Amino acid sequence: MLKKSKIASGFDRLAPGYDLLSKLFFGRKLSQAQTDHFVHTSPISHLLVLGGGTGHFLPDFFRIHPEARVEFVDLSPGMLKQARQNLAGEAPMHFEQVVFNHLDIEKDLALLTGNYDAVLLPFVLDCLTEDQINRVLKNLKDLVAPQGRIYLTDFHVPDTPGFQQTSYQALIQSMYLFFHVVTDIPFQNLPDFQRLFIENGYMLIDQHSAEDDLITRQVYRVNP
Repeated sequence: MLKKSKIASGFDRLAPGYDLLSKLFFGRKLSQAQTDHFVHTSPISHLLVLGGGTGHFLPDFFRIHPEARVEFVDLSPGMLKQARQNLAGEAPMHFEQVVFNHLDIEKDLALLTGNYDAVLLPFVLDCLTEDQINRVLKNLKDLVAPQGRIYLTDFHVPDTPGFQQTSYQALIQSMYLFFHVVTDIPFQNLPDFQRLFIENGYMLIDQHSAEDDLITRQVYRVNP
């Protein structure tokens, strides 16, 4: 519990300037990668967001799915506060459609209502060890509606030759080092998300990973 408290406190400190930091390094790529998932989907009625951070993508999501209800979960009270402020400032007409929950996604998923037709994992699984990811994916199955989709957006190392791949790996490791120092998340290599999903009984149904981009978008559903 002390470890999770330290992680939450670290992200609390980052929360007020987190979006600015993200834009300085990635522009709108992180936000765009999350909303790109939902452009061509059927109307979403109930979205679960696990590890939503500052919620910077929510206004764009509601432009695409204006009637959706959202349960928004994060470990950091500071991030939740920032997410509320961002939504109230940019899309106040949708504020009442979002329930903000201060929960630990590794341990507290059973507290959620379930039957979500969409689940978004936005740059959160990279903060967890493989054992923690396995626990999340095992418990998540009980929350997804039949034919529901799980949308993963996270970092990956493009399969490029030679020095370029080494540069991408070095950039990922430098990000891990920064967040390890500031928030105490594990300093590790990127987990193999696709392998972990498949081992936990999910089926990959769509994927977009550009050769010149550090961001991957993957869509899964629970194996019947």
